[in-house]
Amino acid sequence: MTQKNILSKIFMFLVLVFNSSATASQADSKFGQNIDEIIVKSGLKRQIEQLPEVVSASFDERLSQEPAIKSEEAAKIRNILSQSYNPSAMLKSMKTDIAAGLTDKDIKPILSWLNSSLGRKITQLEEKASSGDAYREMQSFAAGLESNPPDPARIDMLERLDQAAHITEFSVRMKMHMVLIMTESMSSVAGKNDFSREQLLAQLKINRPKIEEASKQEAMISGLYTYQSLTDDELKEYISFYTSAAGVKYANVVTQGLLEALQNGSRDMGEKLGNLIQEEQNKPADVDK
Repeated sequence: MTQKNILSKIFMFLVLVFNSSATASQADSKFGQNIDEIIVKSGLKRQIEQLPEVVSASFDERLSQEPAIKSEEAAKIRNILSQSYNPSAMLKSMKTDIAAGLTDKDIKPILSWLNSSLGRKITQLEEKASSGDAYREMQSFAAGLESNPPDPARIDMLERLDQAAHITEFSVRMKMHMVLIMTESMSSVAGKNDFSREQLLAQLKINRPKIEEASKQEAMISGLYTYQSLTDDELKEYISFYTSAAGVKYANVVTQGLLEALQNGSRDMGEKLGNLIQEEQNKPADVDK
């Protein structure tokens, strides 16, 4: 198989896998402590710590649909996934970006929400839903929705939450940025420029409608699964937080921080995949049969 074909194959597979982030202000120790508190009490810390597990579960799900990928190749890619998305590095990046994007004035209403009884309840639900086991349970949950469809009013409310928190919008941006950076890094390290940036962007543009549709469906399934124990009034209160001035800024800052952290991991993964491709290309022709 040529290097260009290998890159094409991995590019399309990555689209599928990802179709299922010290400034001067940190010198103030109290401010830094507040940022740490936001990261913990929002559930970001726990969710990022569980990210490698979730990515691995997503990879395994897609792998079951791609019999052409050999078990040896799959094991190597799985190992690269676990190494690239390092929670400690991601949390450090997140803290820097959140600290740069928020002021003391912003922090007070955000912590007020996170410390409220409903804020704590929602954080616990989101942390619980961000594990690898929960990801697999969510797939079974989704399969049962056809025979047990949700209340249309609930769907409408979750769509409002999606819009207020920019869940689908973030998901699409994340997937497209991750695949772009990963593939560029992979191609560069492999010493081959078969994929120009323009070609990658054109391919992602073609795939964008599918990515958007999948992301919207994923957001809905995730919302139905994660918040199934919340009442409609509780969901309305959650939406109210995200539509408040503090909630809007919080969502924007966290979204940008996550994108940055994930892009760093994607760049690292692309480089490791590029090295893997080089290793495969350097094997004697009669070894890889």
